[in-house]
Amino acid sequence: MRRSHRIAGCWGIPAALTCVSLALAVAAALSLVLAPDSTTTGKVVAMGWNGGGTCYPTARYTVAGETYRTTPHRSKRWCGYEWGGPATVYYDASSPSNARLAKYDDSPKWLAGTGLAVFLLALLFVRAERARRTLRTRSSERVNSEQH
Repeated sequence: MRRSHRIAGCWGIPAALTCVSLALAVAAALSLVLAPDSTTTGKVVAMGWNGGGTCYPTARYTVAGETYRTTPHRSKRWCGYEWGGPATVYYDASSPSNARLAKYDDSPKWLAGTGLAVFLLALLFVRAERARRTLRTRSSERVNSEQH
């Protein structure tokens, strides 16, 4: 019983980390699949900047005769937009007010990157456990050879 508990303990952490990394990969894939697929051309009606070099344009767009506005989170990626200029708006066809200026936000890459980091951490745990077992085996072999 004690040995099986020890095995579960040493492999439980890598198994849990692997499950977390797989969940993050699935979340990243879902965020790509569920990205809005309808587009329209809007107009940048306001532009905000802050001292950190980030921008946040507000785009006005029309879907089925209704006018909406969207403003993304502050980022350097939006600084290329010009006040009065065009902006491609990606929106959810079932809810046009749910829109953004990029088809994909930053969540897929952050989810995938975090999932990869967690998976690498799981591999480190496996490698450390194998090294520990190798050292323990060599140590017990040395003790056995000294006794004979």
